Amino acid sequence: MLRATTLVAQRDRTTAALNWARSHGILDDCLSRFGDVIAFLDALPLERALPILRERYSVDHGRPAYDPLLLLRTELARRILRIDSRDAFAKRVLAPSPFLRLLLGYPPTGEGLTPCGETLRRFEHRVCPSRRRGVVLPPKRGRRHDKLTERAAAFLSRAHDRPPAMRRPSTVDRLLRAVGFEPAMAMGLIPQDAVVIADGSFLESRTNRHGKKVCDHGQQRCDCPRRYTDPLARVGHDHHEERSIYGYLANIAAVDTAIGDPLVVSITMHPARRYDGVATLPTLTRAVELYPELGGRFVVLDTASDSAAHGAFLRTLGLRPVVPLRAPGKGGFQIDDIPFTPDGVPLCAAGHPMRPHGTVNGRQRWICPGEVASSGIPRHSPCDHPGWRTVSFRPEDDFRLVAAVHRGTHAFRTLYARRSAIERAVNKPAMADGAIEHGSRVQTRGRRLFDLFLEALIGYARAFIRWRTQGVDAAPAA
Repeated sequence: MLRATTLVAQRDRTTAALNWARSHGILDDCLSRFGDVIAFLDALPLERALPILRERYSVDHGRPAYDPLLLLRTELARRILRIDSRDAFAKRVLAPSPFLRLLLGYPPTGEGLTPCGETLRRFEHRVCPSRRRGVVLPPKRGRRHDKLTERAAAFLSRAHDRPPAMRRPSTVDRLLRAVGFEPAMAMGLIPQDAVVIADGSFLESRTNRHGKKVCDHGQQRCDCPRRYTDPLARVGHDHHEERSIYGYLANIAAVDTAIGDPLVVSITMHPARRYDGVATLPTLTRAVELYPELGGRFVVLDTASDSAAHGAFLRTLGLRPVVPLRAPGKGGFQIDDIPFTPDGVPLCAAGHPMRPHGTVNGRQRWICPGEVASSGIPRHSPCDHPGWRTVSFRPEDDFRLVAAVHRGTHAFRTLYARRSAIERAVNKPAMADGAIEHGSRVQTRGRRLFDLFLEALIGYARAFIRWRTQGVDAAPAA
């Protein structure tokens, strides 16, 4: 059961905390210690999350709970201060600091008026439900990648055709839309030509992958069920570091902005054994279902998504894929006996890469370089045949080869260069700097997802601050 919620503007809480610090002569010390907390909480419209958070609580059961907005602000402050332990934050930072208590909305003094670490953990479970620890399961086998792209795309296509009432977006995605995406769209932070970016990163679980025996076989090998601290973690292989990993694959979809930093719109967690290209499909499906504004935009992916199944499925979602090609097989690339370069550019009859010649009725046109004066290539006798002067391809001819823009062009390279922004501005700060990727504590699936969600909100706060600062600076010049 929820207690009565008093909606007080964050600016009023900040003013009260600053007045208290000024009256006690410790304003400079509080600003140096909690300055980032003040700036980020003031930038985010967290009150928009209250209707969604209230759905996670019972109306008439149990004792009155803490205001969920208070707990969300508290968890954000913990992540901003880069404190991993909730117990340490509650006992050593929040409880003894009247300034931080006033800033978050708690009374400045009094014992038992701030949440403990267990209360914060239960709030995490409400936002990111996960299986409890100590579940008894059959033994987990070795690594195995789920590279079933065609089957995954077929399953998601059937799920995508369901009525909207049967599609249930996660609480995390709904909160990201309400608190971050909608205000960003309203202030013009996301331009009309923004592209969608998706990428995945491995998150290691610091638990025993073999589990704990619950049978009486002692040291003997057996297939009896075992108790696992992290029941959803699986064994996979990290090709970047060339090592086996036990944990999860976090797949993040983001949209780039006018200031260059992408903003997270969807987060999905998968077992580590799942292939990155397969994990991208449900992430983009959830993003398109929850964000109709993303329809018709370019989606930039890496070579893990280079397949005909990806190209066909992403087009059913209304996205225009931009994916580089992996190395061709023994026969090379070709469509209707027309050979292609390893970069996906068709070759003319003389063996020269053809030039882009526009798009007509959804068909990509290419022209022989001998017909282009700026190419410096003279006309060849095989090109005298009209059929070889220009060729055109539809996406249905080969969903893998025919990208949303002509391959090998400056436009294709410029679009793909924007994909690296998600690693620079989302993955690395959220996982490495935020101590999510290599944390020493045991972190289950729900904890990982919740921390990624908090880091995504912090990314929105940074973008809002930069955008408003640039708008103020640019106002006089306009």
